[in-house]
Amino acid sequence: IFTLSNGLKVGVFGIQGKSAFSLAPAAGDVTIFDQFEIGNETVKVLEKEGADVIVLLSHSGIEEDKIMAKKIKGIDVILGGHDHINTKNPLIVENTIIVHPDYYLRHYGQLDLAFDTETKQIKLLNELNGTQYLQPLGADIPEDSTIAAIIKTATEELNNYLTSYTNGQFNKIDTSIIEAAFDVAKDAEYKETTIGNFVADAMRLEGEKIIGDKIDLAIQGNGVIRGDIITGKLDNTKGKFALFDLLTLAGLGSGPDHSAGYPMVSCYLTEKEIFNVLEVTAMMSQVYGDNFFLQVSGLKYTYDPGKSLWLKVPVLGTPIPATMAVKSVFLYTGEGVQDDSDNYIELKRDGDRLFHVVTDYYLAKFLPMVGEVLPKLKISFKDKERKDLSLDECIVYQKDGKEFKVWQAVSIYAQGLHQMPTIYKETQHRITKEEGIPLKVWTITGLVALLLILIVGGRKFKNRKKN
Repeated sequence: IFTLSNGLKVGVFGIQGKSAFSLAPAAGDVTIFDQFEIGNETVKVLEKEGADVIVLLSHSGIEEDKIMAKKIKGIDVILGGHDHINTKNPLIVENTIIVHPDYYLRHYGQLDLAFDTETKQIKLLNELNGTQYLQPLGADIPEDSTIAAIIKTATEELNNYLTSYTNGQFNKIDTSIIEAAFDVAKDAEYKETTIGNFVADAMRLEGEKIIGDKIDLAIQGNGVIRGDIITGKLDNTKGKFALFDLLTLAGLGSGPDHSAGYPMVSCYLTEKEIFNVLEVTAMMSQVYGDNFFLQVSGLKYTYDPGKSLWLKVPVLGTPIPATMAVKSVFLYTGEGVQDDSDNYIELKRDGDRLFHVVTDYYLAKFLPMVGEVLPKLKISFKDKERKDLSLDECIVYQKDGKEFKVWQAVSIYAQGLHQMPTIYKETQHRITKEEGIPLKVWTITGLVALLLILIVGGRKFKNRKKN
């Protein structure tokens, strides 16, 4: 509880939603309670302790926030995250103000509020005061001395960590590591992106150097690609990209060593399992969103997202998988970054040939889980001798015994390029979407036809009984 200068007491509590927790497979021994029950209990505690206004800091996503506004009585403001959106204007649900003020420090949110001591209600004053809800963050904002001191200390700590983990290969996070005359961005959802190609290429090509064997395919999920390569706009950064931005781009999570960043994992999969991986991403991205859409290196394929599910049952929220989305898959057999040459072989849907695949620890946690529920989409990690491997046995290690992180692969790849190649100015047709009539249309049509037949048949049966 914070007591303001005018005596008003503001109670604050936080909730992580079920959607966010479902994306944390390595959370370990954590128990998640019903968020609505806990929320109501917490509001009562804050009210008992004298809070006049109650603010919820929510990492649940906008839809769960709306439900909480309805089910948890007494919350005045919900400041939300997780979905990576901005609400532009506050939403009002059951007298609760909900705001999502963007992500990646693009904006900060500002709410001007008044509290009525008689009705105990709060009121938005932004329009009355002429205050924007979203304020853009840029270099024109003066530096705050207190925060600058915190950043200085954190920067020194991060530089020391970086020097230690990379054995001096990287020392300063503000080092300009690559020059670029154009942005390499994640500018679309559910599609191949230039930044996705860059990250996947880095994993495949730098992974080869660490492992010492040719890697046929690298895959990476959109959910763990956390930014873009946006060239500097100021005089001292124009056309340059700093190491820190690369670390931010690919530095999410940790491995069993608990150090920063997901490690790369390496295994062998059959042709059939590669098809299964692509079917899984087509299905999961339809159900769970863009986070599970995969970017690829060493591969090009064609798919129809409407053929991934027969139907998603609205009441149960249960998808009925069809596993018919992937139409064709071609593996690149050339060296280096894949191109538009003829160096491709077509994979067979039920083929048994083994190919070397790398991904990250996070995505590798999810892929086998689908096969446990849907045996048709079984994926099992193997070595080149077809011996089954556990996930931890697939982790890629450096000569010094440290996990080889995705952020290292991306940083080393960028450092070696010096100048961003023009191949990353546009996408390379690695992923082609060809959409036909979705299977759910046929399913619904069939169900409606069946229902009509039953209705007509039932009427005829009644008429015969009457006669």
